[in-house]
Amino acid sequence: MNIIIGSLLVIVGLGMIAFWLLHIASGKMTAGIKTLENGGFIAFHISAELITGIICIIGGLMLSFSLGIGSSIALFSSGMLAYTSLNSLAWSEIKSKPSLSIVFIAPLVVAIISCCYLIMK
Repeated sequence: MNIIIGSLLVIVGLGMIAFWLLHIASGKMTAGIKTLENGGFIAFHISAELITGIICIIGGLMLSFSLGIGSSIALFSSGMLAYTSLNSLAWSEIKSKPSLSIVFIAPLVVAIISCCYLIMK
């Protein structure tokens, strides 16, 4: 089960990083790091999600290979993932395009399953 949960965390982490790199490359950040979205600087949100993605990858790999504190890092990254998934569902873009919700609900499900497994382990 460690390999399955670890793999899911790695996949979600890579997906988060790819999502934001594609968003930045698409030119949607017209004012660069000063771009405002929902009344705040999106650069902070992107930074938090990139850090979450990196921690998910590290935790997922460490859990998959049963390395040291892999379970703890995977649990921490799952909590980060749950928070950022819920936070992303509040975006006005998601509210206007409900079909995008699955992109954020799927990582939330992964986070909940991961947390439950790692806590009960």
